[in-house]
Amino acid sequence: LGGIFVVLAAGQAEAALVLSLGHAAFRMRQILLAPNVIAEAEALRAALGTMPWPRTVPDWLYRLSWRLRRFEADNAQLLHLLHRLSTHLRPRRPWRLSKRQQWALTVLGVV
Repeated sequence: LGGIFVVLAAGQAEAALVLSLGHAAFRMRQILLAPNVIAEAEALRAALGTMPWPRTVPDWLYRLSWRLRRFEADNAQLLHLLHRLSTHLRPRRPWRLSKRQQWALTVLGVV
């Protein structure tokens, strides 16, 4: 989806439309094939004999994940604080950018 926005920012509306239709076709294929996921998983198990990943999560990974989740939940105000600080960094008047400057700024933002 990011590529569609970059192409659209470059002023190529027709190319963005083609990419959007391709994305829609890809998603429709995913939805239509969703009932086969169970059959594919069974075929993978039969072909491999065992699954290539562990059945249980190691304790150290579980503890690390829990700590990171707690940090994110406890610091939920961090995003609010960053938003309030960033309001002072915004320009007071709107930018007057050409199409090429907008495209370059979009590419820098995506990369």
